[in-house]
Amino acid sequence: IMFNFPLNRANDTDNDEHKPDSDGSSKPNFLQCDISLQNPLAVINTKLLRTYAHLSPKIQVLASIIKKWAKARKINDPSHHTLSSYGYTLMLLHFLLQHKDVILVPNLQYLNPNWKPGMEYQEVATKSGSNGRGGRPQMNMHHPTEPNVITNVYFYYPKDEATMRGLQQMVKSSTTVASTTAAAAGHANNHIHPSSFPTPPAKQIHEESMERSLSVLLASFFRYYAMEFDYKKHVISLHCREGHVEKEQKAELDGWKCGSNQSNQNAPPGLSIEDPFETFYDVAHVIKTNSFHMIRKEFSLAYTKIVHACSPPPSPPNASPAATNSEKSIDEDNPLYYNTAKGVVDGFDLIQLICEPPAAPPVSPLVKRKPRSNSFAVNKDEDQ
Repeated sequence: IMFNFPLNRANDTDNDEHKPDSDGSSKPNFLQCDISLQNPLAVINTKLLRTYAHLSPKIQVLASIIKKWAKARKINDPSHHTLSSYGYTLMLLHFLLQHKDVILVPNLQYLNPNWKPGMEYQEVATKSGSNGRGGRPQMNMHHPTEPNVITNVYFYYPKDEATMRGLQQMVKSSTTVASTTAAAAGHANNHIHPSSFPTPPAKQIHEESMERSLSVLLASFFRYYAMEFDYKKHVISLHCREGHVEKEQKAELDGWKCGSNQSNQNAPPGLSIEDPFETFYDVAHVIKTNSFHMIRKEFSLAYTKIVHACSPPPSPPNASPAATNSEKSIDEDNPLYYNTAKGVVDGFDLIQLICEPPAAPPVSPLVKRKPRSNSFAVNKDEDQ
């Protein structure tokens, strides 16, 4: 499957943002942005997301497609109890960090601060029982609105273009992440060399990981959150280097309404997303039960559409085996089945497919009602 979809097309929004100017040319009329006042954490959050986005162009494209999809499917409005774009971005990064086959990107919040281009990938060792957080490098700051809260805002930020190119090359190259068994073995130093311990395949940044087709990554993202992620037990978090963050832990440490402190032990599973720096904050706290089921249904629907579009069309009942395997069996009337005999699908058509707006609810026919009688009306016969 090939999926070549330029970022500028993935980022296109409504046509009213590209109205022709007086000279007839079409230019964007405005730039959407968020303004944050006296909130340095928001700036640091933006820098973290920007660094991840620059690790690979495919991360930018995936984030743009997912945002476009969420807006089109009307599940991207916190005021209506659905998820913000920031929440979907964190879901994407969690998927890339927690991918079951290979780790697709390095975890910047645990990357050794002494790492330099050309060195092997190094994460700071995690102390036993810390759930992946005890060994993080410290860069503490006071919370801007909670004076008694100290927040660790460390992440590996490349200071120059050469360092960024080194990170990008690390994503492309075949390097291994140190096994977490090193922490259990009681390593004395505060970082682990990747070659010191055997590493399972699930803890690798593979040479082909981010070279995979965008359509495969996109379909895997939708499948992960539609069928694989355990919403009842786990929290979506970037602090997942030793496995998933448990809801029971968040309920105990941060008082989240999940896990053992739920008033109803039989409550249905829900979506919980941990902020990468304000770990006490649930980015998905606005989502209600009905909204959660709607969002999960949209993940499943998008995955189903991609799989169906990328599957070869059914062959005619009386077709010979040679004709079945031939490119001539492609349904040329369907633009999605472009060269599907070789597993190739046009990316733009695929995005248009998953971003189709939901059907409007049926309008009930107007029912003619009899006019209400006016009890205060004067009966002329009686008056006479």
